[in-house]
Amino acid sequence: MEGIRLDLTIIILAFFFLGGCTKEEDADPKSTGVLINGVIWAKSNLDKTGIFATKPEEYGMFYQWNRKMAWSNISEISDWDISDEQGDVWTNENDPCPKGWRVPTNTEFETLANENKVSYEWMDNRQGALFTDKITGASIFFPASGLRQSSVTNVGNLGFYWSSSATDGNGYYMSITNYRFYPNYYGSRSYGFSVRCVLDR
Repeated sequence: MEGIRLDLTIIILAFFFLGGCTKEEDADPKSTGVLINGVIWAKSNLDKTGIFATKPEEYGMFYQWNRKMAWSNISEISDWDISDEQGDVWTNENDPCPKGWRVPTNTEFETLANENKVSYEWMDNRQGALFTDKITGASIFFPASGLRQSSVTNVGNLGFYWSSSATDGNGYYMSITNYRFYPNYYGSRSYGFSVRCVLDR
């Protein structure tokens, strides 16, 4: 009986110190980030607010520019907000990324466009794009998760990822296709796009 009580005590202590961590506390760069050309990217898309998707191929949820609310990536909805959020930058209080992470800037998306340091490969079998650091060999996958308005479209063919940057009432974003990817694009802030967080450092 004494041995059983000792084993039970160890289990309880292990749960207290390891199992009691929140999702946000688990989102550390060692386990969830990849360094590509000077920027540490999360390995997977943002799912619910403050929580990463469990696998790189998972689409996660959709977000409107400078808003923290997450929208479904599959179901039809009737209460879609078609208004545009105001502001010159995605604010900290509206940032949906886990603690220590944030929505990337347009400049950070541009680092992926440096063909001397980063390669781009469309992967039909995974329905998305792979960015690889030519110096280190590290890679990061972005799924073609489509976009949302009142309904979801272009899933598996295109991917759209918000930046925190804005211009002339629109938000900057990056898009991926089976041909190439496009940073420096901008569009209506009311669109529902994916978010790929970067480490805030």
